[in-house]
Amino acid sequence: MAADSQNIGAHWPGNKDDYVLQDAIGVGATATVYRVRGSSKYKYVFEILEG
Repeated sequence: MAADSQNIGAHWPGNKDDYVLQDAIGVGATATVYRVRGSSKYKYVFEILEG
């Protein structure tokens, strides 16, 4: 296992300003899934529940 993969999830920025929504990659009945770029080197995908 690569060293980087062991650290995934070790730190998640908690401020919404630490993320930039890039594009919607999926839409469902109650949520939209976005590709997001964070302040770290990892890419994130977020599901935003509509409510």
